[in-house]
Amino acid sequence: FVEVALTEAIPTAIAPLLAAERQLVPVIVDDGIGGFHERRHYVRALVRWEEDGWHAVTTGAQGSHLLTSTLAANALIVIPEGSRGPEAGEPANALLLEWPEVR
Repeated sequence: FVEVALTEAIPTAIAPLLAAERQLVPVIVDDGIGGFHERRHYVRALVRWEEDGWHAVTTGAQGSHLLTSTLAANALIVIPEGSRGPEAGEPANALLLEWPEVR
């Protein structure tokens, strides 16, 4: 089963992600992430457009075993290695997994 997952299911599932054009967009983090990160860190988030630009809010607990935060996310906030996470209201860069609607 593991061999099938590694050779068939996973590549099929991530193919659309790899094919899509990815770009970092500047966002304002509405809720703080905080903490110091020795390694590059990706925080699941929901990004939306507001009058003053893109805003991001984290999608809850970020443990690798928690899928609910993954389901709600449309972006990953990128925290560079050797830096602290942004506090509420501070800027960051986000990798969009899908483009949200702009109204």
